[in-house]
Amino acid sequence: MSTSNPVLEKLLAEKELQRKANTSPFFEEEVTILGIGGGALNVLAYMRGAYRKKKFKYVICNNNKIRLDYAESMGLQFWTWEDNPSILDSYLQGCKHLIVFSAFGGTLGSTVTPILVARAKEMGIRMDVVVTIPYYFEGKRRTQVATDAVAILKELVPNMQVFNLSDCTFINDYPLREGFKAIDRHILWTCISPLLSHYYRNDEEQ
Repeated sequence: MSTSNPVLEKLLAEKELQRKANTSPFFEEEVTILGIGGGALNVLAYMRGAYRKKKFKYVICNNNKIRLDYAESMGLQFWTWEDNPSILDSYLQGCKHLIVFSAFGGTLGSTVTPILVARAKEMGIRMDVVVTIPYYFEGKRRTQVATDAVAILKELVPNMQVFNLSDCTFINDYPLREGFKAIDRHILWTCISPLLSHYYRNDEEQ
């Protein structure tokens, strides 16, 4: 009988990735992590804590002002789309590498992300984009909204990463709330972190 614990094994693997991310020397580079929508806020908040020794700029675009205090307490810069859409330009001044993460399916992420990505392209900023498709149990409408947004965004960023949350079957190994936290960690270490690893010096020696 197997005595393996998949939750513990996954957690230990993520801890090792976090150790490597924080101990690998990092080339100086102005990197901005832009999260769009409510789902992105949770992922960026976790990333801000995990990459505690890397001075990235974290920016959240979210229309839920109730979560403003939480975002600021986690060291994230926060702005709402209704306040001033053009404020993105000031956040991207001096940015050499932009990583955009957006949770598709809702109104904000699915509609605003293509607009912000198009603006970053106009500014000539190197960019990587990661988006998520919602869980199947969130309904067909949200899935269709996300799928339509992916099609639009691929016209701007053909090599974007599309991450379907329904593929995360490991969530069944966790209690519900812990499962969602596990998804946040999985998105960071599987999708976002590899986009930064080429900045590590002597990565193979860590």
